[in-house]
Amino acid sequence: MASLPIMAERRAMWKRHNALQRVRPMILVFPEGSWGELLAQSALKCSDEKARRVEWQLRSRLYYHERLRDDMVIEREWVVGKAIKHTGWGLEPKNIPSTEAFVRHCLYGKRYFREHLGADVVTGWNVDSFGHAAGLPQILKKAGFTSYIFFRPTPPHERELPGPVFWWEGPDGSRIIACRPPAGEAGSSRSGMSSLASGGMVRRRRPIEGGGSRIRIGGVDDYIRGHAVLEPVLAETNESDLVVLAAHNPAFVKNITNNGIDLVLSGHTHGGQVTFFGLWAPFFHFKYGQRYRASVFEAANATVIVSNGVGTTYVPIRFFAEPEINVIELENEL
Repeated sequence: MASLPIMAERRAMWKRHNALQRVRPMILVFPEGSWGELLAQSALKCSDEKARRVEWQLRSRLYYHERLRDDMVIEREWVVGKAIKHTGWGLEPKNIPSTEAFVRHCLYGKRYFREHLGADVVTGWNVDSFGHAAGLPQILKKAGFTSYIFFRPTPPHERELPGPVFWWEGPDGSRIIACRPPAGEAGSSRSGMSSLASGGMVRRRRPIEGGGSRIRIGGVDDYIRGHAVLEPVLAETNESDLVVLAAHNPAFVKNITNNGIDLVLSGHTHGGQVTFFGLWAPFFHFKYGQRYRASVFEAANATVIVSNGVGTTYVPIRFFAEPEINVIELENEL
């Protein structure tokens, strides 16, 4: 199988793909937990445990070639694993990527976004990591990243963390903002999101301190379907604090009456979703007017930003309501 011409073609295509050259979409199939049914242990002939593992690997290659028929390259070489005694301390050797691998991930990822999307990536994203190298903040910082989002370790059973957002400092002193969203391993589970709503930013506030200044960030529940309460957000705030309020529904702005809120971040409207050339939305039934559809305005001494967002409601259509993700820079004028 390894000598078939198709294997050489696939190998060449993978090299072009990894070099970010244009090729057809490459397909890899990973049965993962289905292997127990596809290639059952009862089908193996060897009796020795190590020999059975080798037999299973060989049979899985045959299965890939005969049944799955994806773009997997079957090589001639057979890799014999090292004999390593694991004491149970530290990371498993198989889960320690090299420094070059980290650097190439940064290099190739940034290059792809610049060439195809015209954007420079400044946030690292690691969904399911099996450990983190202590020097990663230095690598990310030198590669031009300013923040890092991860989902493992999962507190508290894998490791306690300083909080959902914290400064991660490497041995050389390099620091990067790290964020572990408190909503399940993939950040999308219903139970995790419910936990985030009840124990995260909703009806709460979190301070960010540095350089003698303090930013207070808090959120309220949905104005229509939830129980939006502002008082817990404002508790223990000072006049010198910069207070940022996350309110999903911009209608909540009417409840802000010179009470110390400086910036309100809202969405909900999808920019009207269907508009006449971005000027007027016929299906936008906000009694407070079209300015709540998508704009930046002042209300009760607070700056209100209503984002178009990226989604839809009821029907998957947007017309002259361009999707957007907002990047907000806060500057200290003192």
